[in-house]
Amino acid sequence: MTLPKIANEPPSKAPVLQQAKQVRRSANPNKPVIINTINPHILPKMRELIILKGYNDEIEKTYLKEMRQFLQLPGNQKADEFTSDRLKKYLVSCFEVLRYSNNTILSRINAFYHVGLKN
Repeated sequence: MTLPKIANEPPSKAPVLQQAKQVRRSANPNKPVIINTINPHILPKMRELIILKGYNDEIEKTYLKEMRQFLQLPGNQKADEFTSDRLKKYLVSCFEVLRYSNNTILSRINAFYHVGLKN
């Protein structure tokens, strides 16, 4: 699926920014999160890593929440095939387009970093 280019944006940034605009936070935090059927293995795999590393329940809850938010974005792309550059663009779009706070961005970075996405 090709996303339309955002006006006045370089072609390389346009799809990330367009997708980010579509994933704004819901006013209802209990609203179910829709994750593509090609990515259902990510959350159990991440939970397993969190348990093996001995993280507490609050960290588990936070990291899984951040990963759920991320998994709404990739569309038909496998999340475990994302490159570090793609993840960086995602995080920049969270800050610039969605206007997430520094703490939210750091929480997402920590969630990716502590489960093995360190580049």
